[in-house]
Amino acid sequence: NEVNRRVLETLVKCGSFDSFNENRAQLFSALDSAFHLAQEFQNSNDPSQETLFQLMDEEDAKATETKLDLPEVRNWPKRERLKQEKIALGFYVSGHPLDSYSSELNRLATTTSKLKDGWHSENDKVSLLGIVVNNIVRLNQRNEKFSIVNFEDIRGTIEFPIFSKVYEKFGELLDSEEPLLILGRVNFRDEKVGIFVDEIRLLSEVRETDAKSMTIKFGSESLQEEELILLRSTLQKYSGDKNFSLSIQTPESTDVKIIPEEKVTFSTELTQELEEVIPLGILEFSY
Repeated sequence: NEVNRRVLETLVKCGSFDSFNENRAQLFSALDSAFHLAQEFQNSNDPSQETLFQLMDEEDAKATETKLDLPEVRNWPKRERLKQEKIALGFYVSGHPLDSYSSELNRLATTTSKLKDGWHSENDKVSLLGIVVNNIVRLNQRNEKFSIVNFEDIRGTIEFPIFSKVYEKFGELLDSEEPLLILGRVNFRDEKVGIFVDEIRLLSEVRETDAKSMTIKFGSESLQEEELILLRSTLQKYSGDKNFSLSIQTPESTDVKIIPEEKVTFSTELTQELEEVIPLGILEFSY
């Protein structure tokens, strides 16, 4: 039973039952009830076991056999769904944590493929945007911690060291599982390209502090009235000092831009809620 439960947990986490119910959190929360119901049904076929099914008439028992009450819980946010996919399978299925940071990918960073293809020279200042997939902590001759990091972006992976002075200051971020911005200088060693890292920042904090404005873009058929109401209430919850605008494409392919008087904060909580409220909308940030 324990093995079967782990298998079902994995299947729920990686989206195998999405066609049945897209709310993975709801399915996950119902696993105990599902196993209990299955056990009752199994016992009802065992003449040595007296169960609830035997106390019902045939019609009621038949109806109960397939009834599973799903708890009223909100679905996992997109980033939590991705995290659970990675935990369950070792890789992402429905997307990538960096999908939410396309603006930063385009404006703030180079890529691992450009580094490996020779776009940058020795000592060039560069930034990489990605996630840590492996972090091996070691001690140097002075008994100070440093680490060897395997870093992944949308184009591939690259390995580089985080030396002791930088590790002392930013080492905790390497275990955060959050997208990071790595700032440093290009380094070639043994015909392999790497980076001398100078600074590490949480990408969510980079957006919150450094982004100048946000544009929420919609296609001609991607914004329903219910979504518009939810969008307005979501934005009102996160008032701040940053400008935002709405860009709506009409059926005639004309872009209509709306600039509200209200201002917001570019917090992680806001962007996560917007991703759920308007799944077909696109968030663009300018820097």
